Amino acid sequence: MKIITIGSRDYQIQIVKHVREALGEIFYDAGVIELAERCAVSGFKYSKRERTVAFWHEIVHGVLNQMKSNKAYDERFVTDFSELLTTVIKQVHPHESNMVTQLFETVRAVRKTVPRNKSV
Repeated sequence: MKIITIGSRDYQIQIVKHVREALGEIFYDAGVIELAERCAVSGFKYSKRERTVAFWHEIVHGVLNQMKSNKAYDERFVTDFSELLTTVIKQVHPHESNMVTQLFETVRAVRKTVPRNKSV
């Protein structure tokens, strides 16, 4: 399990098979960010770039929510901002997409070691 702190709020990062019709989703009240491995509709596996942008997209939602900005709910703004942020981060840290990939792998590895509740 990986925890990211945004301001005064902790978010548990969860890698899931798919997220409705998105690459990721943030649940402010639960303190969870879900990132999808695959498209819910086609089953297509998301690329490293798509997962990286989705990660930063959800982080931007969290930052804006922490700031109590109405922009936290503006998908177009968050998408545009996260695309630009991803590009800038890539310039500053060329291996940034590897960092997000490592995050995915770490969360997946922890998920595999946690016993799942089975219905009897």
